[in-house]
Amino acid sequence: MYHTRRPFMNKSKIAAVAALAGVYALTELCEAAQMALKLDGDPESYFAAPDHQSLDADLGAAFTVEAWVNPAVNVGENIILNKEDAYEIAVKDETFQTAVQPKGVGWEWWNSEEPVPIDTWTHVAITWDGSMIRTFVNGKFLKAFDKAGVLNDSPDTFKVGRRTRGGDTHSIFTGLIDEVRISKVIRYSEDGYTLPKAAFTSDADTAALYHFDEAVNGVVKDASHLGNHGTLIQNAVLVPANTPITSAPPAVKPTIAAARTANGISITFTGTLEFANDVKGPWTGVQGAVSPLSIKTDQSKLFYRARGQ
Repeated sequence: MYHTRRPFMNKSKIAAVAALAGVYALTELCEAAQMALKLDGDPESYFAAPDHQSLDADLGAAFTVEAWVNPAVNVGENIILNKEDAYEIAVKDETFQTAVQPKGVGWEWWNSEEPVPIDTWTHVAITWDGSMIRTFVNGKFLKAFDKAGVLNDSPDTFKVGRRTRGGDTHSIFTGLIDEVRISKVIRYSEDGYTLPKAAFTSDADTAALYHFDEAVNGVVKDASHLGNHGTLIQNAVLVPANTPITSAPPAVKPTIAAARTANGISITFTGTLEFANDVKGPWTGVQGAVSPLSIKTDQSKLFYRARGQ
């Protein structure tokens, strides 16, 4: 048995064991790189999660929408995230802007007038309390706008990086987006807030949280308890990024170990056990895996890892 290190490009901490021709290699825990959603301005490439009432109707008359953005383009209309006919935020004409639509009320843009520069990470957020929209950039409260009512229940999917209206696709984002969070509570006040220095953690008021740390078969998991998982469409990809935050530690620290048995090896683990045909992935969860797991030596070469939960 020998030991090695190998970084896996996502935000979780991982422990892994590789099974190859009867020789087993344990990979030590390693701190992984920051990742982000990368979009190149292609109208058919974006991130989407299915429509669910937790993303609009259940928000009622109080919510917070926020993200880290690093646009490559800030002229024109560049959608950060969108739930059409409910809410959206964008870098529009070089500034941070938003639209919120209560039931029976018109849909229009509100301009914070705060610039969002290109090639720079910027944290943007809005809150809405059922009567007023408030806008924030990098922790600074900017402007408030009157908008009363209860949020419209939209049948559209939740999108990151574009919008579709009247059958037309437009407002395509070019650049990087990270740490998208939708909350059913007002998280920030006009006093402003300290910029987040770590990845968000889910709580009871989180309606959706996308770390964009890993995609398994194109699916990016929602870190909230509601499971609003989404999909990378076409050429949307996750890439290493220098988002100015640190990764959130997993709730369950992964461990993994292997011991020889008469018929192969026995793998003991904590967290979620995954396997792949190549150490670089793609990785798939081992359905129904319970520690310890027996592996026969005559099976095909496979690599195993445990992921924190």
